[in-house]
Amino acid sequence: MSSTETVATGLPVGINKGFRVVKLKKRPRVAGRKGHRGPRRVIVRDVIREVTGYAPYEKRVLEFLRNGLDKKALRLAKRKVRKNLAVSMTVFPAY
Repeated sequence: MSSTETVATGLPVGINKGFRVVKLKKRPRVAGRKGHRGPRRVIVRDVIREVTGYAPYEKRVLEFLRNGLDKKALRLAKRKVRKNLAVSMTVFPAY
């Protein structure tokens, strides 16, 4: 307990007056999982990627990354996708 929290004494008078209670822990909210990739979703995405393969511009981006041309790869991906968030997911997948 921190120094600012007070514990009730169970007495009806005084600084820490009041009934003693046990505080319940709060359940984690469902919204706290927003954006989390579950294991099933990761497997499904891997299977889809394996079956469909990469788009031509994605293959070129991967080639640039293999050769250490990160900036050039990012520029190409930005030009093709036009969205920075989508680019970061395409070039650097988070799984």
